[in-house]
Amino acid sequence: MKTLPTVCAGLLMLLMNTQPLLLQAQPTGRVVINEFLPWPGNGCGVTTEFIELVNLGPGIVDLSCYVVTDGDYAITIPSGTFLSPGQYYVLAGQSFIPAPCANLQQPVYADLNWNTCNCTSGQIPTTGDGLMTDGGSANEQLVLLNPSGQVIDAVVRGLPQEPSATISTLNTSTCPGFTFDLDLMPIQYETIGESTGRANSMARKLDGDCGWVKDTQQSGGATNNTSGDYSPISFSMFITQEENCTEGTARFILEQQPASNWYPLQYLLAYDVNGDGIFDSGDSFISGTDSTPPDLILPNLPAGFYSILIGPRQECSYQSLVFFIGPCGALGFSLTGFQVDALGEGVRIRTSITGASQLKNIQIEGSNDGKEFIPIEKLPFLQQPGSQILEHALPYAAFRYYRLALTDNQLRTIYSPLQAVRSGKSSSPFRLLSNPVREDILLQYDGTLPNRLQIEIMDYTGSRKGIFTVSAERQIRIPTTQLPKGMYLLRVQTTQGQVQTFRVVKN
Repeated sequence: MKTLPTVCAGLLMLLMNTQPLLLQAQPTGRVVINEFLPWPGNGCGVTTEFIELVNLGPGIVDLSCYVVTDGDYAITIPSGTFLSPGQYYVLAGQSFIPAPCANLQQPVYADLNWNTCNCTSGQIPTTGDGLMTDGGSANEQLVLLNPSGQVIDAVVRGLPQEPSATISTLNTSTCPGFTFDLDLMPIQYETIGESTGRANSMARKLDGDCGWVKDTQQSGGATNNTSGDYSPISFSMFITQEENCTEGTARFILEQQPASNWYPLQYLLAYDVNGDGIFDSGDSFISGTDSTPPDLILPNLPAGFYSILIGPRQECSYQSLVFFIGPCGALGFSLTGFQVDALGEGVRIRTSITGASQLKNIQIEGSNDGKEFIPIEKLPFLQQPGSQILEHALPYAAFRYYRLALTDNQLRTIYSPLQAVRSGKSSSPFRLLSNPVREDILLQYDGTLPNRLQIEIMDYTGSRKGIFTVSAERQIRIPTTQLPKGMYLLRVQTTQGQVQTFRVVKN
């Protein structure tokens, strides 16, 4: 257990006795490499390679002049690029990637096209292996560097990593270049340990988590999280209000035993100084380590809104928590869950809340850039104590990101963490029972009966090979005897608008 020194009212002071941390290179948030596709399918083309970054929070991160490299080329992210907590940033070889080449469910609009950005150390190949190598026994690495050349995140398929070259990043008026060689740098890589395979992305099982999977269901630009997956690390949070009503104590207890297996922990605490519900450069941040299990205690925190990111020293499996301290008559409600799932052409808002008797309204807000939010509509709820689960459908998914603005009866407002639209994998009623197939495609349907399904089969050029409507059964058999060997897309839609697309290989 390690505690903070007394914090001056209204401003968090930098810790004096903490160890140097990788987190200190990103003073407002933690950005990691979350997914990448190094070897696209034959029908997609090499320029559909992509790399996805995600900001785990707690604050907005300025990615200006950051560098992504594979050891052969360097891509400099343009000045003026900011990433909000929960927001994704996709780098790719083309600006628009149709489904399912980077995301099985939806097209992906790349945030940075490395073939047209004029921000690379050299011309990245558009044929052959492209930027990344995934053939044979290649151990491709990816490294994220800050503008000073410090390592922010580093992942590799396996060790030893591929040999690197001496690289000079692009030198511009806003992003001064620098020269580096990954082979000469003391990099501690996070080893993925997955085998090679065409048309498979390397994705963290959960956003920011340590475990990786070779995932045929690519989710570029969206969360990797699926129903039933859970992080190997979790915390219980206890907030104590001091009698003077101007400060309090936050305690975080590691639930996994023995807790010492995860220590030392590192954390980044954000304090909303100006009370706008957003953690940016105008707010206060401190980072620190805790080397004594099983809990972290932060006392003498002034009244206000906080967000904290906690994780073990291996730089992954982070947990993000938000909390409020004081003043007297503090917020009497708490948001205990919030997610946004794709649902047909729209989205489903799902959240859980306690103490809603203290709430005046809940406003759903949307954004396409994760920065500027637009009010959409009110989220219905029961103004009563206790816990309740709220679900609400929006007919059209007009935005990439969503958040909730919760206002209490005293007209005080706090904002939920930002959520990107989940790919819909967890909410789909369909499961493919066999792949590849020789004769028939077998599809498991776990949705509502009776129902009618529209089924469409296309090849990778988009040419339709068949479309028909059937009555739903628990197992649906789709004949493929008339189809030549190859790769196809199977799109299934219910009359309620639930959609799932599968990639099917016919042998």
